[in-house]
Amino acid sequence: MKSRILSLVWVCFFIVQTFAAEAQQLPNRSASNTLVLELTDVKGNVVTLATAPFPLEFGGYPQSAPPQFDETVIPGFSVSPHDLIVDSHGRRVVTPVGLVDTSSGAVLVPFRFDAVSAGAFSPDNSRYAFVAHASKKAVAVVDGVASKPYDLVRAPRFSPDSKRVAFVAVRGKKELSYIDGTEGPAYDGVGSIAFDATGKHVAYVASTGKKVQLVVDGAVGPLYESIGFVGFDQADGAITYFAEDADQITVFHNDQALRRWPAPRNAVKRINKTLDRYAYSVKVGKQERLILDGVEQPLFDKIEEATFSPDGKHFAYVGKNAGKRTVVFDGKAQKPYEDIGSPLDEHGGLLSVKAHGLLGLSFSDDSSKLAYVAKDEGKYRLVVDGVESPSLYNQISDVTFSPDGKRMAYKAGRNGGTKNCYFVGCKYFVVVDGEELAYETAFTITFSRDGKRVAFGVFRPGKPPARAMVIDKIEGKGYQGLIPVASDDTSIVFDTDGRARYFVERFEGSPAKPKAFTIVSVSERKP
Repeated sequence: MKSRILSLVWVCFFIVQTFAAEAQQLPNRSASNTLVLELTDVKGNVVTLATAPFPLEFGGYPQSAPPQFDETVIPGFSVSPHDLIVDSHGRRVVTPVGLVDTSSGAVLVPFRFDAVSAGAFSPDNSRYAFVAHASKKAVAVVDGVASKPYDLVRAPRFSPDSKRVAFVAVRGKKELSYIDGTEGPAYDGVGSIAFDATGKHVAYVASTGKKVQLVVDGAVGPLYESIGFVGFDQADGAITYFAEDADQITVFHNDQALRRWPAPRNAVKRINKTLDRYAYSVKVGKQERLILDGVEQPLFDKIEEATFSPDGKHFAYVGKNAGKRTVVFDGKAQKPYEDIGSPLDEHGGLLSVKAHGLLGLSFSDDSSKLAYVAKDEGKYRLVVDGVESPSLYNQISDVTFSPDGKRMAYKAGRNGGTKNCYFVGCKYFVVVDGEELAYETAFTITFSRDGKRVAFGVFRPGKPPARAMVIDKIEGKGYQGLIPVASDDTSIVFDTDGRARYFVERFEGSPAKPKAFTIVSVSERKP
């Protein structure tokens, strides 16, 4: 039923576009969150085409006056940082001269380093940690206190309860863990450090030669060929992981083997995050098939991509047959296409998809929706839950869901032909909830926590050119640059009350050798 309703809405949009020369589209929304599409014909009669729930809910743009912003200079930067270390509300930022309040520019905790990078605030925003560089060495700084120097330090990580912190350090050719101020033993390699939900337990994978072993609370486990997905059971706090050895995968729960699965060499292998579902590919003559939860899936010439949803309950993969590619979602094959996934840019690089999954298959954060880009008739369209968008483009990239999965935005380009376009040769859009917003170049699409607001950066051509932030369809002031925020690969942060804050750069001279460089916090005023 849901699929029919979604298909009906797309058909209605197609009809509206087809008769745009003779009729006027009048979309309305009822109090019951229903979309009503109406046309005014050439005689002036209003005709209702469809009344159906819209597939992606639209929170609506603010109807009040455009938002007003305050600018605050952030001290401490002489050159543009790779990204900024900002708390999740956008209220404090780490700089080379200290922890700074973004509203006043005041230095709350002073310190001084040549550069800062790879940092994070704790989940409750009460603490901060980052990597600093001085005298060709690296240190980890936690709450303003620096560790001993190392050749390299990887990004620190806090426990979920914000009480503990850990990082991986490199000294010479060896790597070691550094947990709560204590160095661990040296290994050939140390993987990411994981805490349990309570913060009481910590684990990481260490390598010695070609073998790996799990280290839990300092206790070293047996050697395996590989170990994947180290986590903790939320119910009892037990360590859960899987290890691959001798063509089989074993799932462990506190070192007790729960289940074993075959693990053929050079096969596609996928395990969900709860470690209770498993898929792997097998060769059948010249073809391949997936085995999902022990059940054989249909044969394809090639299995190209597979992924579980974030909650582990759904599974999708791409199979290729006779030059066509098909997405199979929860065991049901969808329409075959010429290709699945974003096109190659002019330099041969793949365009990005900001969602859970691989390049072609993208789940929303809440696992409620599956989207992918499909090549059809020599062009590209977006497919959501098996329903095709009505518009065809020469390029689609940066597919982004709102946190609740109810809204979606992406970048697209169209040139009137069938050749792919990227950077040049296209008319570009940001498509928000199906509406095309024309911009020369756009980047970093971001939704607010509640999904009601959406923002993205744009390039504004001119002399000199500028970059600006577009929030809820309102384009802001132009600046020389927008600074990415480290925590979320975006240039904007929404506070708990929905207000926006982003960071820009100003400088004199060329970007390569700037003079009088300044970073500015741009904060939305309260209504």
